[in-house]
Amino acid sequence: MAVTKQSPEDSLTKVIERLLSRRILRLEEMRAGRNSRTFRVWCRDSRLYVAKLYHRSDWDKRDRLGTEVRALRFLHANGIRDVPAVTAVDEAHHIIACEHIDGEKIPKDKVTEAHIDAAVDFLFRLSEITNGDGADEIPPASEACFSLSEMMRVVRMRRRRLDTVPVDSDVSREMEQFLERVFEPAYREIRSQTRQCAREWDIPWDEPIGVNRMTLSPSDFGFHNAIIDRTARVVFLDFEYFGRDDPAKTIADFMLHPGMGLSDNLNRAFLHQALKAFHRIPQLAQRVEIAYPLCALKWVLLLLNEFVPSEWARREFADGRTSDLEKRKSNQLSKARRMLANIDNGLTAIVRDHREKDAGNDPTA
Repeated sequence: MAVTKQSPEDSLTKVIERLLSRRILRLEEMRAGRNSRTFRVWCRDSRLYVAKLYHRSDWDKRDRLGTEVRALRFLHANGIRDVPAVTAVDEAHHIIACEHIDGEKIPKDKVTEAHIDAAVDFLFRLSEITNGDGADEIPPASEACFSLSEMMRVVRMRRRRLDTVPVDSDVSREMEQFLERVFEPAYREIRSQTRQCAREWDIPWDEPIGVNRMTLSPSDFGFHNAIIDRTARVVFLDFEYFGRDDPAKTIADFMLHPGMGLSDNLNRAFLHQALKAFHRIPQLAQRVEIAYPLCALKWVLLLLNEFVPSEWARREFADGRTSDLEKRKSNQLSKARRMLANIDNGLTAIVRDHREKDAGNDPTA
């Protein structure tokens, strides 16, 4: 008698059926992230959910599922509703099911100042509950940095990681030459400039900012992880890296995220509103100006993750299919070159000009 082999999709359907205690009509892959697989779940009783399947590996021990579940439950417990609610969790199979929110992604060229206002308001509400009930159970965000020296340490760590990349192709050799001839000189210059700025402004380089200056951060925050629901409300998604962090780093990362591509005017509006929202934090404008180039160096290296063998499986797991790896490497290297070239102009000027303009009358400056 012939045995019918069960497909991975059929196996996943059965796991989610047990998780939800409902029969499933179909799964529709949404292909939303780079670290997980997300499915729209159509149940036979007409209910609709979103299921998220997390990648696990021996080299990356971060508990993305646990972090996201803890974050979403904490936020809902504190009255924040513009995030999905967790319906059920299957730790054994690394799956969570959440409410389905009917909405659409926000195209890069359709972001408005109203969306910027929503993002700043969300960050402000997170800051308001940073030391609230249950917040002591929230750990630091992924790669959180509570001092300027920690931001530099993250850059060095990610740079050393790329030294392990096998130089076995033309594009890998190009990447190695870029790091040695372009990145390293820029790194040394930025390291010197930022330390000098910290001395001039009397901002400790190695001293942590302290609990009262921390904020809760989604860490991977931006409109690439958001949708607009049917009431025009911005709903924020993906809290796999959620936790405590330095607000200067949170602000800089939002402006730098490669998935955003915001105009200078929108970044200027975000910076102004964010510094206004966090006005109680002394010298935040100066700290953002120092953090910005340090975070930019980190993002340059993050763009080169495609070259790291341990990252390949995670990317292809999330993508749901194999792809032309050499082409992806070449594309990422081009993005890294552009970001490094733009550190000393564009957004850096926005950050510096904002501080200089408001230095005389803004308590954030």
